[in-house]
Amino acid sequence: KVVDIHKFLVGNVPPITVANAAFVKLISAEGIEEIGAWSAAKVGRLKSQARLVKSLAQQFVIGSDPFQIKFYNKRSLSLIMILASGAGTPVLSAIKIACWNIVAEALHQPIYNLLDG
Repeated sequence: KVVDIHKFLVGNVPPITVANAAFVKLISAEGIEEIGAWSAAKVGRLKSQARLVKSLAQQFVIGSDPFQIKFYNKRSLSLIMILASGAGTPVLSAIKIACWNIVAEALHQPIYNLLDG
């Protein structure tokens, strides 16, 4: 069960203004902490996406089972349609990557084994 989520924003040094990155860390009840990442080409967009992480986490991630990754697949299309800005796609991808990392660590397997080699 996911019990907490943290976000980290990482910007570039000027004059570079593209490829800013953000990371989401999910923490499971078993104490497993794993990270997913996304990037945004525009500086302002990264901050709005980071705010979106908190909103999505409270509604769909906290208290959920990280092994139920298909749950995020089913919800993602409807969430992206609701958000309409398209900002939800990279955020949901980062959350799913962190879930895959939790599953891999819990099963003591590399992710490529879980994804059919």
